[in-house]
Amino acid sequence: MARPIVRALVSVPVAELRRRPSHASELVTQALLGEPLEIATRTADRKWFRVKRWDGYRGWTRAWSVTPVSVAASEQWEAGLRVLVAARSARVMDAPGGLGRVVFELPLGTRLPELAHRGTWVRVALPDGRAGWVRGSLLAAIPVRPQGQASVLRAAREFTGAPYLWGGITPWGCDCSALGFRATPQTNSEPSGRHYWQNRPARSGPATCSSSGWTAGASPTWPSRRAGSSSYTPMAM
Repeated sequence: MARPIVRALVSVPVAELRRRPSHASELVTQALLGEPLEIATRTADRKWFRVKRWDGYRGWTRAWSVTPVSVAASEQWEAGLRVLVAARSARVMDAPGGLGRVVFELPLGTRLPELAHRGTWVRVALPDGRAGWVRGSLLAAIPVRPQGQASVLRAAREFTGAPYLWGGITPWGCDCSALGFRATPQTNSEPSGRHYWQNRPARSGPATCSSSGWTAGASPTWPSRRAGSSSYTPMAM
């Protein structure tokens, strides 16, 4: 007997998770291509799925933005992840060499299975069964242990100039907790959830990022999304 489909893989560059099954509803968070989601239920017209991310966030996402899979298929996909997008964005092409068509443009942090190499290009798998090519200079191996300060700062600088977006998690639009999380490279064994950044204890003050680097703030507490937008001071980017 086939296993029931209770999971899904994000099959678009960025999937939106909303509080209710409506594009007008609040954006709770986002999920990147290839991220596994647990399916809880769906609307009667099957246009929306209610899903849960691995970090505990729940929301409604459009059915066309995910590919439903079995638990076994989801685990197989995750076991094959080898590289991540290490630049602000990376284009997936249908052929190596830069002369093909763009399949997707993926944001920083997207994790992918590595299939083959041709010169300076890397062939990667996509969750919908297709494959594409990405410039190797835009990718990095998924770290197997926490990274040092220099790696964190390099990742954080990719967010320079990013617009503030409540619930956003990419350099195309992010909020304060996502900036902290996405600047810390994820490992295969110890993913750091955004809940840590949103509910972390008090520290010397929020940092701000500009083209010249990080600057420590003077506030005695770290701003939290859960505290409400009125307590949030936009970061200088």
